[in-house]
Amino acid sequence: MKCTAREWLRVTTVLFMARAIPAMVVPNATLLEKLLEKYMDEDGEWWIAKQRGKRAITDNDMQSILDLHNKLRSQVYPTASNMEYMTWDVELERSAESWAESCLW
Repeated sequence: MKCTAREWLRVTTVLFMARAIPAMVVPNATLLEKLLEKYMDEDGEWWIAKQRGKRAITDNDMQSILDLHNKLRSQVYPTASNMEYMTWDVELERSAESWAESCLW
């Protein structure tokens, strides 16, 4: 079987395109949309400031957000050589809450 340079070019092009096409596809965000809809009132008053509870999101939703975030980060192209897995940082959460409480709107 004799392959010409033109045939090798075709094969190489197909392989490169097969690798690049998944990076061009927009990820399905239905999980994120379902999560966001959960926190919106049907009355449309979700944007009005309310007294904040102990935690704005549930532990399950927090884990869902982290899982989705890690999934999307793992799909970047070109692939990262040292992409670390994100976890929830309680100390960072407290720091963010402190900054948010001192914020004047």
